Amino acid sequence: MIVLPQFLRRLPFILYAFVPVFLLWSLSNEWYVVTRLGDTGQVELNEIIGWYEKSRAALYVVHQAIYLLIGAAVLHALVAIHDKLMGAAE
Repeated sequence: MIVLPQFLRRLPFILYAFVPVFLLWSLSNEWYVVTRLGDTGQVELNEIIGWYEKSRAALYVVHQAIYLLIGAAVLHALVAIHDKLMGAAE
């Protein structure tokens, strides 16, 4: 019988709590970088590129947060499957 460590059992909940922190931190960081890079070139072109880069940064950060959330959910499901199988084996 294999017993999972407590850290592995708690890891999905730690990741669930980390997702909003990651989302806010990464979004603010990407937003800051994009606004600092927007001080070049022509004004009309800059606005278009600025909005494009901001939307790209927001989509990238949301994409990464979703992957982190899915990883936590998969880990949570695997721990539950392990518990169910080990309960049936006893």
